Amino acid sequence: MKFDVNGITVDAEVRSEDLEGIYLPLLRKMTRMQKEKGRRLVVYLAAPPGCGKSTTASLLQYLSEQNPEIEPLQALGIDGFHFGNDYLRTHQTVIDGETVDMIRVKGNPVTFDTDKLHSSLAHIQDPLISWPVYSRIAHAPVENAVSTDRKIILLEGNYLLYDDIHWTQLLRYCDLKLFMTADDEILKKRLTERKCRSGFSRTEAERFYDYSDGRNVKLVKEHSAGADYVLTVDGNQSVISVQGDTLQD
Repeated sequence: MKFDVNGITVDAEVRSEDLEGIYLPLLRKMTRMQKEKGRRLVVYLAAPPGCGKSTTASLLQYLSEQNPEIEPLQALGIDGFHFGNDYLRTHQTVIDGETVDMIRVKGNPVTFDTDKLHSSLAHIQDPLISWPVYSRIAHAPVENAVSTDRKIILLEGNYLLYDDIHWTQLLRYCDLKLFMTADDEILKKRLTERKCRSGFSRTEAERFYDYSDGRNVKLVKEHSAGADYVLTVDGNQSVISVQGDTLQD
């Protein structure tokens, strides 16, 4: 099947057991919850970098649009809430006792404007909402790039279940919490290859993983809690286990 991931058309295969046993039941559960609440349903999907959360969020949106019995959802991300590059270049943070420019650790929790994200989520129940996205071309946030009036919002991001006060205060807006995870070696391979595709040498990509991406993987995996469902995926993006209440109707 073909669907959009951050403006890129992806041709992906999904196992029938994942489709029928996990994704469609999950969408039906969201539909029931939305109807029971009688308002917009907000779902968080958190995962470490490289886990495929954006692809999964886009897949769920695509599937929700194909079945008339399922309420169509809107997948949104939090990357549009990164501080701008000028800010990151002129502000510092401390990593392992060393003061570094934030631009060097872009993707770390401190490089997100959580106050702005909080303000946007405070209006998540407005009839029509606008949302920023992160441009992979400009490598910067684009304001008001998406508008939606859909009744289910699936918000994806690394730190949505992060146990830090700046992030836990965002949980008040969430109705259903999902977490995806994968083996560390799978994530390292994916993230290193992603850097290589963007022009980094293998050595540079591995160095960046050790200094930045790898730290964020560890942070998310060790400091995310409270998910209603935990999905573990393998290197082919197939779900190998689900923790949580039964998803079957």
